[in-house]
Amino acid sequence: IVVPKGVSLDSYLPGLFVDENGNNYTSLPKNVSESFTITKIEQDGWLSDYDFYIAGDKIVLTGYHGNESDLVVPGSAMIGSTKYAKVEITSEINWEESGTVRKLSFDKGVVVPEDCSGLFRSYGPVSIDMSNIDTSHVTNMSRMFNCYTLEELNLSGFDTSSATDMSGMFFDSQLTELDLSGFDTSKVTDMSGMFTYCSNLTSL
Repeated sequence: IVVPKGVSLDSYLPGLFVDENGNNYTSLPKNVSESFTITKIEQDGWLSDYDFYIAGDKIVLTGYHGNESDLVVPGSAMIGSTKYAKVEITSEINWEESGTVRKLSFDKGVVVPEDCSGLFRSYGPVSIDMSNIDTSHVTNMSRMFNCYTLEELNLSGFDTSSATDMSGMFFDSQLTELDLSGFDTSKVTDMSGMFTYCSNLTSL
């Protein structure tokens, strides 16, 4: 594909492309000063539903534009001849953008950043299963599940041993019950508003 000089389109590309300098593209760059050519790299098909970039040994997801209602995010992917055994989700992803995701879960190999503040904030899933995600390194969980559509949350094995901030963690969710018996809050310094506006919560 030749990217023309001065293009102003903000458009997804059908997969991952690379230029002659090794720069990766999942969408057309804007307002380039000179035209250049990008070439498609073969990759696992599921990646075509996501915006992402490569950071060392992992793939970092920044957007979802698929149409699955029961979505399982894979924990690894092939790009070219390289296998990436880690897939990181970020708060940049708007799961609500596609308007379809209602159940969200993750395969082993999916990782989260140290700062998980707002990770699922105001997004669309009704059910989130975190049981395959290692959160032992996460320090900031502020408004992590501030999701106004959230009714079911699987936190089995959820590790909070490094967490220092849980402020507004479940703010405005529609959860009716939560099992926090496994939570280690020994390092937490801020729990303000942790259950604010959780008006449906009857069992804790």
